[in-house]
Amino acid sequence: LVFKKENSIVSKAVPIKKLKKIKSNSNKILISFKPEDKELQEKEILKLNKIVRIMSLNKNQRLELTAYSSEDSASKARRMSLMRALSIRSFLIKRGIGSNKLNVKALGNNTGMGPVDRVDIILLN
Repeated sequence: LVFKKENSIVSKAVPIKKLKKIKSNSNKILISFKPEDKELQEKEILKLNKIVRIMSLNKNQRLELTAYSSEDSASKARRMSLMRALSIRSFLIKRGIGSNKLNVKALGNNTGMGPVDRVDIILLN
């Protein structure tokens, strides 16, 4: 199914049976970005739609968006990571997720483990 909301990205509705790819005991979903890019890729939009479905099934669920960037300058990396996190936050809010359910952290190039250009979405409850 394909739908379009006013002023939003065209995306696909995800049947419940496909949600099994995000394990119920998994509390982190990784959203990848191309270096120096803040735009969501289609495969990442599909992951976000799964998160929207999870959130609609559990009204008490909260999320933490922790964003990273590979920019060399610490200030540029933090700015880019913030733009990525806010892009995902806007996507989720446009699909009915309350802003009070979303915490944003922009950590810039302090990436720790995993790919550098990413946003980790952590299920808090």
